[in-house]
Amino acid sequence: MITFALLLFVHKAYAEGLQISKFKTDYCTLFPDGSFSGPKTWQSCCYEHDIEYWIGGTEKDERMADIALKKCIENKGYKFIATVMYYGVRLGHYMPWKLKASASMSYHWGWGRSPNEKEFRAREMTREDYLKLSYTLYPNSLQSLSQ
Repeated sequence: MITFALLLFVHKAYAEGLQISKFKTDYCTLFPDGSFSGPKTWQSCCYEHDIEYWIGGTEKDERMADIALKKCIENKGYKFIATVMYYGVRLGHYMPWKLKASASMSYHWGWGRSPNEKEFRAREMTREDYLKLSYTLYPNSLQSLSQ
């Protein structure tokens, strides 16, 4: 029954012309994943942020994803690091390799739906549905932090 529901879900996504790339993450791109005392302290925050960037959405969604990253790191007790990372991410939107993304540098806003260029457009599905679709198409694509 669950398999049939997943097949219908995938068929519906293809019928609507949705394309999705396999999710991958390097966690905190160009930034440490944690502190000296905890090398993976805020890695989970970066993982969630990478999922949001993979899905993409509107400019407001992008801003909210960056704010959520900052708040997540602040909640782990690293307010200064959260602020530095937040402004680094925001400035990173204007880096030449982010503005004109290529298939080899795919970590730009919405790269899961638009692998070759940054594109602002509303999401066709919920975050959970994108994750289900990815897991259905690429069963090992959503990395677990416990692995």
